[in-house]
Amino acid sequence: MVGICTAIHLQQQGYTVTVIDQSMPGTETSYGNAGIIQSEAVEPSAFHREWAILFKVALKQDNAVNYHLNALPEYAAPLLKYWRNSSPETHQAISKDYAVLIRVALAEHQQLIAEAQAEDLILKNGWIQL
Repeated sequence: MVGICTAIHLQQQGYTVTVIDQSMPGTETSYGNAGIIQSEAVEPSAFHREWAILFKVALKQDNAVNYHLNALPEYAAPLLKYWRNSSPETHQAISKDYAVLIRVALAEHQQLIAEAQAEDLILKNGWIQL
């Protein structure tokens, strides 16, 4: 979705754009989020800071995080940065900035949907999780 939206905006500015998927179209990120344009999640997920939860994650007793032990050395620095940015004060500031991005993204999607005359393809009454 991000690639296509970026391509459309570049085309609107007069650029010639070619989108290349590494696999079949429609099987990447947009497939993974089931086509949901999510506007209510304005608070990004924070890294767990409670030791009991971290211990369960480390022992793979919690399905909130999946990891491979041999990959941890490569991801140690980004994970530490993620953990630091999950402090209550920093997370609150990031959430405020994130909320602005979500509002802009929703307006941009609504405009693209209208331009494509695809309003009848969009449901605005929520979703069901089974």
